[in-house]
Amino acid sequence: MDRALSPTLPTRPATLNELLALNIERYPHPDMFRAKVDGRWKPYSSSEVAAIVRKRALGLYKLGIRHGDRVGLLSENSPDWVMCDYAILANGACTVPIYTTQIPEQVEYILSDADVHVLFVSSAALFERVKPILSHLKLNHIVILKPFAEGANIITMDELERLGTTLDTEDPPLITKLRAAVKADDLATIIYTSGTTGVPKGVMLTHRNLVSNAIDSSSVIDWNPDGDSVLSYLPLTHIFERTMINIYLYRGLPVSFAESIEALAQNLLDIRPTVMATVPRMLEKVFDKILTRGLELHGLKKKLFDWSIRLGERFDPDVPGSLWYRIQLALARLLVFSKWRAGVGGRARVFISGGAALAPGVQRVFLAAGIPIYQGYGLTETSPVIAVNRYKKNRLGAVGHPIPNTEVRIADDGEILVKGLGVMTGYYKMPEATAEVLAGEWLKTGDIGYIDHDGYLIITDRKKDLFKKSTGKFVVPTPIEAMLRESRYIEHAMVIGEGRKFVITILFPNFLNLTSWAKDRKIVFADYAELVAHPDAEALYTSEVERVNPHLNKWERIVKFILSDHELSIDEGLLTPTMKVRRREVSGKFAERIDAIYREYEHVEVHDEYPG
Repeated sequence: MDRALSPTLPTRPATLNELLALNIERYPHPDMFRAKVDGRWKPYSSSEVAAIVRKRALGLYKLGIRHGDRVGLLSENSPDWVMCDYAILANGACTVPIYTTQIPEQVEYILSDADVHVLFVSSAALFERVKPILSHLKLNHIVILKPFAEGANIITMDELERLGTTLDTEDPPLITKLRAAVKADDLATIIYTSGTTGVPKGVMLTHRNLVSNAIDSSSVIDWNPDGDSVLSYLPLTHIFERTMINIYLYRGLPVSFAESIEALAQNLLDIRPTVMATVPRMLEKVFDKILTRGLELHGLKKKLFDWSIRLGERFDPDVPGSLWYRIQLALARLLVFSKWRAGVGGRARVFISGGAALAPGVQRVFLAAGIPIYQGYGLTETSPVIAVNRYKKNRLGAVGHPIPNTEVRIADDGEILVKGLGVMTGYYKMPEATAEVLAGEWLKTGDIGYIDHDGYLIITDRKKDLFKKSTGKFVVPTPIEAMLRESRYIEHAMVIGEGRKFVITILFPNFLNLTSWAKDRKIVFADYAELVAHPDAEALYTSEVERVNPHLNKWERIVKFILSDHELSIDEGLLTPTMKVRRREVSGKFAERIDAIYREYEHVEVHDEYPG
């Protein structure tokens, strides 16, 4: 494939508009993007993508969108999401992405706070979801993908593109002028962080932030535009997947968009990706399903499975192991782990995990199986990549080395500080909040960690999550919660103990596995509440807590637990759109049960951090 570049295109683009142009000229693909339409994978060629972005950009200009305006984007993942984003950027406008799972009140807050002029809505379901709040907003236009709604300010995507085509005919040089007017320090997006506490903050990121982060973080991995294939399933509203798309564009990789989380397993088999971004919770769920299937095996197959898992649990990418271990591992990969690799398409080469901490035990076994998972670290405020592991430099429990043009240092209190091209300009309309986290060029990440003797960055906790017990001892909840979640019967866990004599936890069951466990034991139950109240279920979760306690300091050990009778949900306001537990909201919901446990032991002396 010809990689020659036009002399007008820089090899290191300064804006996202230049990045897209570089991709289309340098890496023309017949299937630059793919998406499932009516049961078949529909390709979008590079020339089609360029034409669609051009029409939509000029259509937005015709609607009155100008340099610096904000445009909202409420859509499921698809090529349309990316093409709308780049159409907005071509005008020098700013994209305000919105999670499809956000409740209407949050959507209203974001659109109002960001002064959004035009809103893209992809589906009738999403339109109905936000319809009650639309009349409260000062939206000039709502652009819908298909004609599922009518109104004075509502137009379809086809109508938008027709407006753009007409304007392009009238003024062909206009699109070039608009793109050329966009500079590296212009605002490209405002991303509202869901946060686990407080009001959402709009993170302002420039073209320089996003382009530099895509280029610098991509430089530590080898890419093959003629052989690599990407499957994208994480929400593009989140900075992680959005930056991954920019990386794929810069490196010339074709991208297929998964239909949904539910269809991901089949889409993996369809696309057979070599590259994919993922999150720990998805990997943990896949691992959990594998273990569940292993429990159903019998005889020799069961022995082979268990033997392979034990081998995997000993794997360490830093230590090759004895010759005998390597021979056994090769045999396990042939007989057992080959099926795991086939389940993710059979061609996995670079699977990048981000967004939260990945349990080392899960990563260890996947790596042993020959599924290469590289953990990275970043924040919305850093565009987002700060550090990432890489080939032959992939340390368990670490998030890798800092990417080029990014500096990391550790403050006296252990907080991780970051300086670099990806650091945000600030929070939208929140100068006080900006001043709290930006000290000159250094961003306070709010994470606690350290750099080991080989330069790997290791995260130990969130600074705001660290709490002090009434005994004066500090407790770091995140690693304890991660250990609890390694249980196939625990979906989420939240450790509590601020200002208290001892630590307790709220456990949210994995009800799929719990109900299967109950049926195997002939336990009869009418609903989840009756199930979790059963003495055998209580005993099960007691054993899961006792599995973790020996690995903790005495003052960290869990004394009591609360077992939830329902799953956490985003709609209920107890989970963020990125599936993080909202600690304040969960504490409030369970306040009576929490207080009841501590009242029970109010006058009991504590011995060795346990109530006597």
